[in-house]
Amino acid sequence: MKRYSLYSVILGILSILVVINFISIYFSVTQHREDLIESAIEEKTHLAEIIDETMTSPLWIYRLALVPGMEKAFIREITEFEDVKYIRIVTSDGTIYKSSIEEEWGKIIKEPDIYRVIESGKKIVKDQTFDGEKIKLIIYPGHQDKTIWVGFTLKRVEDSIRVMLIRDISFASGGLIAMLLVLFLTSKEVIVDPLKKLTEACKEIGKGNLDVKIETKSKTEIGELADTFNKMTLELSRAKKELMELNLHLEEKVKERTRQLKEAESQLIQSAKMATIGTLAGGVAHEINNPLGAILTNTQMLLMEVKDPEQQKELKLIEEGTKRCRDIVRTLLKYSRKPEFDEFKSINLNNIIADTCNLVQHQLDKENIKIEVEYGEIPNINGNSNELQQVFTNLILNARDAIKKTGKPGKITIRTFQEGIFIVSQVIDNGCGIPKENMDRIFDPFFTTKDVGEGTGLGLAISYKIIEKHNGKVEVSSKVDKGTTFTIRFPKVK
Repeated sequence: MKRYSLYSVILGILSILVVINFISIYFSVTQHREDLIESAIEEKTHLAEIIDETMTSPLWIYRLALVPGMEKAFIREITEFEDVKYIRIVTSDGTIYKSSIEEEWGKIIKEPDIYRVIESGKKIVKDQTFDGEKIKLIIYPGHQDKTIWVGFTLKRVEDSIRVMLIRDISFASGGLIAMLLVLFLTSKEVIVDPLKKLTEACKEIGKGNLDVKIETKSKTEIGELADTFNKMTLELSRAKKELMELNLHLEEKVKERTRQLKEAESQLIQSAKMATIGTLAGGVAHEINNPLGAILTNTQMLLMEVKDPEQQKELKLIEEGTKRCRDIVRTLLKYSRKPEFDEFKSINLNNIIADTCNLVQHQLDKENIKIEVEYGEIPNINGNSNELQQVFTNLILNARDAIKKTGKPGKITIRTFQEGIFIVSQVIDNGCGIPKENMDRIFDPFFTTKDVGEGTGLGLAISYKIIEKHNGKVEVSSKVDKGTTFTIRFPKVK
């Protein structure tokens, strides 16, 4: 494992503190900037109120008219403020009634916000570009359906923020540099050197030298650590002596324990043999159960079609042999504590799927196919565990074959969930898909798209019958080169 020096750790901690400090400064400056902008808006709103009272009220209009040039002088004086760019008084139809820019008087501008301000009686603050510079614009509702426009820059705000930022960064950087110097100067004597002594002492103990001691004058936790270390070496030395004494009497105890272990080993071997037989019985039964069913079904169907006595005789021999094998399978299933084939009871579909996945996992791993199971919280159904396991085995193996045809690594997803009174299970693959013309035939006996010798065409037919036997329904959706989804619905236990 990679080690880091204490100096590196200290530097890392200080780096984190620097980052936290600068983040704090950033948020503080951002908040202060927003406060200053809000203050500037309030200030210019008050200015708009003064202009409204002075320039648009009838009394002041009369007074200003008595003194020629007073209006222009008043507006010009207001715009001499450092951050005010222009003043406009605009009527409801967009005519510039008065302006600090004399060339604008009488011009008409199109601004939808004029009507919104007059109707709502509330000001609007927006960003604007004026002479290539970004400014703020306040449109304030005035008397007699007029609006007061005040355009101003945020230069004073930005200058204040710049000064604040330089000041805060300077103070923070100075404090952190001072802290860094103090830590680096004091850590060597107080921490680093005592820890080096402790490391060297540990190496000596590793070599078997338990007489090593650490001498330190530190009054801090480092000194306490050194005292504890010395006590530990003393205890280890005593324990070593006791172990050496016990070793002298250990040989006889080892012989006695060896004899007892051999007896226990013979018993475990016998138990393991019995457990292995049970495991093999269950494994063999599951491996040959489906092929036997296919052989028996095909034989019985041929018996119904063949009329030749000699051929019927040979087929009956095959049927009898297959039934004997079936009986052996059932015996093995009993031995491995599997339920009876015709037994219906309350079972949980999640458990059936889990057992099936365990059976086929090895085959899927060899084909580089991943299986994912998403278990939902579902109630039980009435069913036969073995038959339902056969259904999901067929579906999973069909999904495997579909994925193999693509020549790429694939994935099979199995989901369970409740949908009203039904328990739903879905088997989804990203294989080659089923052509549309084959969708109506996939559950027909002996229909298969696999190569000769790779399938009998009975897997889905048998699965369909088992699902019907359980009062269930199966639906299939598929897209060529995209994949297939089998959706099975079973009624839950009432």
